[in-house]
Amino acid sequence: MSKMIDTSASDNDGDEPAAIKRGRSSAANQRSANAVAPKALSPKRTPRTAPNVLKGKRT
Repeated sequence: MSKMIDTSASDNDGDEPAAIKRGRSSAANQRSANAVAPKALSPKRTPRTAPNVLKGKRT
């Protein structure tokens, strides 16, 4: 039990799984941001779909 608490409390102890999870999460965040950017650019090309897509995402 103490080991699990230590790993969760201190992530800088060299916990490989925690570092890997952070790396994957950061990569996923970058991928999601990249995916959102082209979508934002595409609606500009097609103004008709832009308001519908933006409204759908906002709501």
